[in-house]
Amino acid sequence: MRGLNTKTLLMTLTLFAPITAFADGVFHPAGQSYACVNPRATRALANHADPRQNDPGWVHFVITDGRCFQVEPSEKWEQISQENGLLLLRRDPPRAGMPPLFFLPEQVSAGLPIPPQSSAEAPPGGPVQLAPASPDQEVSQPSSETTDILPKGWQKPRHDTEATTNEAPEDNTPGEPTPSVTSTAVPSSANTKDSGSGGLLICALIAAGLIGYFVLRARRRAARKRRAWEIIDKEIRDQGTALQVRRLQLVTTDAYGTIHLTKWAKEIGYFCNTRVLPLLQVEGLADQWPLLKDQAQARIEEIAQRMPPGAVLNQKPLSDPRVFDPQMNPFDYERHCALLLEQAGWNARVTQASGDQGADIIATKGGRKIVVQCKLYSQPVGNKAVQEIYTAKQHQQADEAIVASNAGYTIPARQLAATTGVHLLHHQELASFCERLAA
Repeated sequence: MRGLNTKTLLMTLTLFAPITAFADGVFHPAGQSYACVNPRATRALANHADPRQNDPGWVHFVITDGRCFQVEPSEKWEQISQENGLLLLRRDPPRAGMPPLFFLPEQVSAGLPIPPQSSAEAPPGGPVQLAPASPDQEVSQPSSETTDILPKGWQKPRHDTEATTNEAPEDNTPGEPTPSVTSTAVPSSANTKDSGSGGLLICALIAAGLIGYFVLRARRRAARKRRAWEIIDKEIRDQGTALQVRRLQLVTTDAYGTIHLTKWAKEIGYFCNTRVLPLLQVEGLADQWPLLKDQAQARIEEIAQRMPPGAVLNQKPLSDPRVFDPQMNPFDYERHCALLLEQAGWNARVTQASGDQGADIIATKGGRKIVVQCKLYSQPVGNKAVQEIYTAKQHQQADEAIVASNAGYTIPARQLAATTGVHLLHHQELASFCERLAA
């Protein structure tokens, strides 16, 4: 297993599968792949000329540090913007915990999405899923040289042409008939005894070889399983705080005292598919996952049930306006959008919790005024938000009206926005859009 080329493994993982254009601004990944929050990680993993690609530890560090997520061919992604030669896409519908990701734009091609192919129908020349070498496949074949080495006392059988010979003495008298001598191999009692002992020796050698083979195979299996578990357990412990917080957020109790674990069970599956399995694939140990899956899930539950540092029972999810999170407080989301505008040079003010005629943020720069309504949603935003921010624009006598959301927008909302002149943006587009307004 150690002999496999690391670069071949990286190509097998297909970290950056091509993206096929599906509609205007909407894309589907052509295969199971990875995209990153950090654009530098996207470029680093795509640069196969970099010799560090041969270092699995470096690849794992880039995937972890760059916040790379696994994407599936069945998912739909909507374009947000194009920045520094990369496409910034968001998932439609959005998934909790998955922010917009950067993809390589040069891998975008027109046409319908290519359905994923099974390993049994993989096209020639396409990505090949490399499986680790199994001890069952390592069957040593006897060489021709070993067949010539016989134990002492064991007589090599003679060919038929050698069994019967007609030998004529050199000094035969002319005219006398030459007697035909037929050589018949009759084993003596000593030879028979030696043959029997040689057969027992061969049987003993074969038995010892089989025992050694099965012992070696068992040791290899145990070593691979032990190495796979070390990788799984380390990742679970490294992500322990995040797992503890997510369990507090997703495990709920209804009015009758019933504890609901459905969302938390889905989160465990998501964590295993996006964090644990990729690490095993890099090391060529993905075949060990079915053997360790139940043990890993039990370990996740054990770590997640521990109280995170500074946490209080029944407290609300952790929220920080400086860092976006789909589970953050809606008011902190408004402050997050205001911070993005301030970074673009605008003087942004968050209104009171009740709003100001539909405006959550009022920002000014260079004599221009804009009003922004912020929607932290888990589903597409409807046209009600468009109506409210348009009214706020008239009331504030603002130059532009914007709806900023982490989610997408419905078709009626887009149609109404086109009629009223309201701009529908993802919150990560706020800074670049408002910079263009100020210019």
